[in-house]
Amino acid sequence: MNKSDKLEQMKQRFEMNEEIYDELTETIGKKLISLRNSYGLTQQEVADIIGISRSALSYYEKAERTIDIEILFKLANLYNVSIDYLVGMKETPSTEYDYEEMSHYKNIGFTQ
Repeated sequence: MNKSDKLEQMKQRFEMNEEIYDELTETIGKKLISLRNSYGLTQQEVADIIGISRSALSYYEKAERTIDIEILFKLANLYNVSIDYLVGMKETPSTEYDYEEMSHYKNIGFTQ
């Protein structure tokens, strides 16, 4: 397979999953709100624990700002969930993996 074919294949794979990318910030925001509420924490308490401002956390929860990987990692650690769960790749918050559940993500390049 030549470079042009590989590039076209990559482009098609990307375009197939554009909806997932478009909804990513909103998915993360909803999960962050749900987790924070399940722990009975305020935005200020969470922000203080992970070292960001309350307003920054609010932007993430309302999907008004894209979250960076360091903050995403801190929040996953705080709530004891996987990053996969926060970005919508897993249905359950468990840090254990059900590879059958994730099989459809092989299409966008994720592996076990």
